[in-house]
Amino acid sequence: MKIDGLKWEYQPIENPDWDYARNLFTVLKRPQATWSQSIFSVRHKNLIAPNRDYRFQGLCAFVNKDYWKFLDAVFFGMKGFYLEPKKVIVFPWKSVYQYSGDGINVDVSYYLSRDMREGITAKIIFDIKNSFLKELIIKPLVDIRGIFSDSNPEQIKTKFNNNSLTASLGENKVSFFVNDSSILAEKEILDWRYKLGSGFRENTNNGIRFISEWARPVFIGEIHKRISGNEKVSLIINCNRRNEDFDENEEKLYIKQITKKFDCKKELLSRIISLDSFGILENNIIVPEAGDFWFRQIWLRDLLEALINNFQTFIKLDNKKINEIMKWILKKQDRKTGRFLNFKNNYNSVDTSLLFFILAEKYLKQFNDKTIEKRILQSFNLLFKKFSENKIEIDGPPVIRDYMLYSMPWHSWTDSKISFMGKMISTRIPRNWITEDNLEEMLKPSLLPEINAMFIRTLKLAEQLGKDIGDFYKKSVENYKKVFQNKDFLYSIIINDKRDPTETSMALISAVLLYNHVFNKKDLEKMWPSIQKLLVKKDEKLFGVLCRNLEDRIYFNDYQYHGTVVWPRDTPYLIKYLKIIGKNKLVKEILESNLDHQMNEAAIFYCNELFSLPEGRNINPTNTSNNPVPVKNPIQLWSHFCDDYLKA
Repeated sequence: MKIDGLKWEYQPIENPDWDYARNLFTVLKRPQATWSQSIFSVRHKNLIAPNRDYRFQGLCAFVNKDYWKFLDAVFFGMKGFYLEPKKVIVFPWKSVYQYSGDGINVDVSYYLSRDMREGITAKIIFDIKNSFLKELIIKPLVDIRGIFSDSNPEQIKTKFNNNSLTASLGENKVSFFVNDSSILAEKEILDWRYKLGSGFRENTNNGIRFISEWARPVFIGEIHKRISGNEKVSLIINCNRRNEDFDENEEKLYIKQITKKFDCKKELLSRIISLDSFGILENNIIVPEAGDFWFRQIWLRDLLEALINNFQTFIKLDNKKINEIMKWILKKQDRKTGRFLNFKNNYNSVDTSLLFFILAEKYLKQFNDKTIEKRILQSFNLLFKKFSENKIEIDGPPVIRDYMLYSMPWHSWTDSKISFMGKMISTRIPRNWITEDNLEEMLKPSLLPEINAMFIRTLKLAEQLGKDIGDFYKKSVENYKKVFQNKDFLYSIIINDKRDPTETSMALISAVLLYNHVFNKKDLEKMWPSIQKLLVKKDEKLFGVLCRNLEDRIYFNDYQYHGTVVWPRDTPYLIKYLKIIGKNKLVKEILESNLDHQMNEAAIFYCNELFSLPEGRNINPTNTSNNPVPVKNPIQLWSHFCDDYLKA
């Protein structure tokens, strides 16, 4: 495919469905920075700029290991003329916003550099056509702050000369340069509402709404540039850098190398390109992070799921990278506990520790790497020893007992907790289980089907690598069905004599992981009636699977975060299950509906963290209102599965 064919056109409008949950926005994502903004443009007086629906949008970049916002938006206009947005053309390497009015046409193209140095350089090119003698006005709206911090516009200082305008807060600064321009320095603070907030919702008298968030960005002045006839004007933006420029075609050339490695339809190619855009610099290698906005950091659990479900894609992108990441992950095992780091200094993720061995199995099948193989076995020995030595205690570590692995419910991927009876309780535990008399028992490690499924796979790998574990694997396999089998499906959680029969995606995942270990095809076919209760459609096509089948059907906050919602991170397991039982038509539906979400909802080229069911009162219903509703983070790594498309 010719690279210039990788483009999509969008109308510059908002989608009011479910309080603008599906609003489209463009994303330029690099290891050092991200620049995102709506396809819909907004006005400030006589100027115009792309909107921002999240306070995390705009231009954000790393300052050492911290993620900072520098720029909210760049407003512009032609003095004395009224411009209207016409359309937005989105490429994987740039975004082009087209405006026109009063005989003038302006194409505004956004670019972001690719390098690993501190800060970032960005560029906007204003391509002005059919203009005689006019004046271009550029007005940056700045918001320099840590990504989670409040705005501090009163403390922002400005500086200017004939061609540039600079704003600074402490040691962090952003500068704007236009050659042969003049500057009008004048601060104006705005109170700006970001209507999608952080993805949380509430039930109001008018219906279900997102909880908006506010910030106080500041206009720092205006840059004026005289235009004579048709002309291109470049605005160079530098965050924590001296005034420097870059070749706006460099990212296009980088992406061209990716296109040479894959022969597929352009929507899938854009998906692969955006998968490659995940990654931050860690110990001199690029490691995919959990997502963007508030997830612009490495979560090892998310990384492992993404590597497992995109293994072949990552190999085609760069097979050396997998080797580097494997070595990096091995260094993240804690010698004292045997557990792997999840994020920052948090080791409270038993599934992270086990997922590593699922990935290791894939890696060793692909590569004859005896050095890594030896280190994987050493890693297992440490984990098995430490988990065997642990004791059952309140909020305790993983414990091997009776050939099963006990763990805290929130140490699996369903890690949300809420305050209940004065304690932080896992949302995985049914509320009606908890009394004052048994509260302490609810705070101890439990049995989870997916954790023990991963544990069995880990034991099998150790056996295959020559580890003598006696009959441990055999006993674990025998116990699994006895403990977790619930008629034709699996219990969600077991604490002492209490067993939760709720249908869950965790049970589905467990069945897939244990295919040909504990379960055969006939066993999985018997699970189909239970799994059907979890299936969710989009435009009459199968889309995904519910995390848990509960009575609480609408997502608002952490109470429903791991409840009756769709997590695309579960979808690759649903696809594997459907292939095993021979329902390939449904697999095709899933691939089509997820690709449609990628291109036509929220972040263009990317995938949401989770989806609410379309239930409750919709303030502005549209023809898409019966589809799952995108909520929470719109750019999520482990939602971004590609291997299943390559196999289709």
